[in-house]
Amino acid sequence: MQHFKFAKVVGAPLFTFNSFQVQRGRNLRTRLLSWVMSWNCPQRRDMVSLTADKPDDLIDNPVQLTVSGLKAGQRVTCHASVEENKKRFSSHAHFLANHSGEVNLESSASLGGSYTGVDGMGLFWSMSQSPGQQSGLRLAKKDVTTPLVIHLSLYDGHQTAADLYGTDQLQPLAMQTINRWYLSHDVTRSEVRHGNIRGTLFTPAGTGPFKGVIDMFGTAGGIMEFRAALLASRGFIVLSLPYFNYQDLPKSLVDVDFSYFLEAVNWFSALPKVHPGGVGVVGVSMGGEIGLWMAVHCPQISAVVNISGNPFLGLYPLKFGSKELPGVGYDFSKLTSSEEGMAFRPGLPTVLTDKSFYAPIQKSKAKVLIQFGDDDQMNPVEPQYNYLEWLPESKREDVELCVYPQTGHLIEPSYSPFCRASFHILVRDNVVWGGEARAHSANQVIAWRKLQVFLHENVGQDTATTKDFSHASRL
Repeated sequence: MQHFKFAKVVGAPLFTFNSFQVQRGRNLRTRLLSWVMSWNCPQRRDMVSLTADKPDDLIDNPVQLTVSGLKAGQRVTCHASVEENKKRFSSHAHFLANHSGEVNLESSASLGGSYTGVDGMGLFWSMSQSPGQQSGLRLAKKDVTTPLVIHLSLYDGHQTAADLYGTDQLQPLAMQTINRWYLSHDVTRSEVRHGNIRGTLFTPAGTGPFKGVIDMFGTAGGIMEFRAALLASRGFIVLSLPYFNYQDLPKSLVDVDFSYFLEAVNWFSALPKVHPGGVGVVGVSMGGEIGLWMAVHCPQISAVVNISGNPFLGLYPLKFGSKELPGVGYDFSKLTSSEEGMAFRPGLPTVLTDKSFYAPIQKSKAKVLIQFGDDDQMNPVEPQYNYLEWLPESKREDVELCVYPQTGHLIEPSYSPFCRASFHILVRDNVVWGGEARAHSANQVIAWRKLQVFLHENVGQDTATTKDFSHASRL
């Protein structure tokens, strides 16, 4: 409710027989009446606008949201929602219009809701699962040929989550829809079935050759293409490489043979559009652990980005023909459980007494970037420091360890919604990934930029495609 203070004006009478003063009094009375009615009548929705400067763009590009046509000091709520694979995610933030009746999310502070403070992309990274669904949902794009369609709505007043999802239908002052893409329109997506290799190849437009990257995920299995598609949209040719529970690949991790990865490297590095001089591997969790071992056995690999993976195989040994690569294995009796889910971090040792479990990356010429969160609840951070101490001093120069504070396991591309815990198909329960929402999300932006710079500097020869794709747009 708006409160106003009126002061009594003492002075000359407003109305006299002077016709000019009479007319001026009528005009003032009309203006006062119009002003009072404007506060008592419903706001004209056609006067309020909610706009996005990039309504159709890549997901790692920031978008500026602005609101205009409000009353000075008006309280409003901006709500964002998206549905992916029949799962709903949303966020909301409270704002106060400035003296011009405007809200600019890049400079206006959120006073409450899914995040607080000034953050132009806060509505995006703070998205979480909407009420009324099973717990443990994670917003991960499956079909990269379609965008994430974000629906934005603006409501009068500071609405709570209960208000936004209650039975009463709130009438928005303004609405807007924007598309957030992982795949640029000029990138070609093609399925790969070559020998034992399965996956998806993403190729930028042009004759090439392009710097080549193999992208892998972890123990959830199947194929996840969103990071590969986005890297291709930034100018790399990328193979999204699944290794179990996909098509006719092994159904279980224990049946995966390491020779599969060597076959993939040999095939991919020989493609005409892949620039010679070395390919890169990007892997998260177990994918990053495998990436280190791939570099040990594949001279074609010149760069490895290990995101949240141990410097050893943490879950299982990996078959390698008649032999196997050693795996430490979690002590499942030490796992902890909470309302959020299971934390695997206590199940791994922080110090390895048997150093033979380490990936001997000193046998490779590859450069290594390790990106790790100090609040990772899947893997402990201490082995990363111990690994660097164990490596020969000459190889340490080739290994860069970036540990991000208040950051969890799922370090994803810029502005990806923060996910602290979600259901894991292998565990068949919710797993805690860790991290503090705001810090984790800010560090994702830093890590994603760092990853791309590292790949550009260490993949392929110097004469490879060096066009700056860091600010490329969808269109």
